Amino acid sequence: MEKFVATLATLLGLYILLYVGDVFDYLHLNLYGAHRALVYAIVLVLVFLLVPGSKRTPRDRVPWYDVLLAAGGAGASLYMFFNWEQVTLFYGRPTPLILILGTVSLLTTLEAARRTVGSAVAILGAIFIVYVLYGNYFPGFLFTRGYSYERMIGHFYTSD
Repeated sequence: MEKFVATLATLLGLYILLYVGDVFDYLHLNLYGAHRALVYAIVLVLVFLLVPGSKRTPRDRVPWYDVLLAAGGAGASLYMFFNWEQVTLFYGRPTPLILILGTVSLLTTLEAARRTVGSAVAILGAIFIVYVLYGNYFPGFLFTRGYSYERMIGHFYTSD
């Protein structure tokens, strides 16, 4: 596992250097916003393999649920990477598959934030999600239009 993580981290650094150095543009590989999905997939895998979920998590092995979270988050991001042009056509009108993958991406992002930055950030993110969805029920200056879950996921997952 250590070799896999080291290789993945090295490949991530190399990829970012190549992207920033415009090597892909020179090779006429236009990645546009899709490159962020690839980077995010790798980062999620690294987070779930390296950062334990709690103090009681065993350190000598990777628990099955961390492998599941890494695979789910990376799978959702890699789908976006490989289908960038097609998926962005559905912005605002997400398909059922986009809703599922967007939900997986949202949940793994909140868990990765909790593990790396702390519970406060994950809770704050959840509060903002509730505000987006139910802001039309809030009183006074907190009132906002409120958006459907489909629209929120469509924007969160398919926009650049």
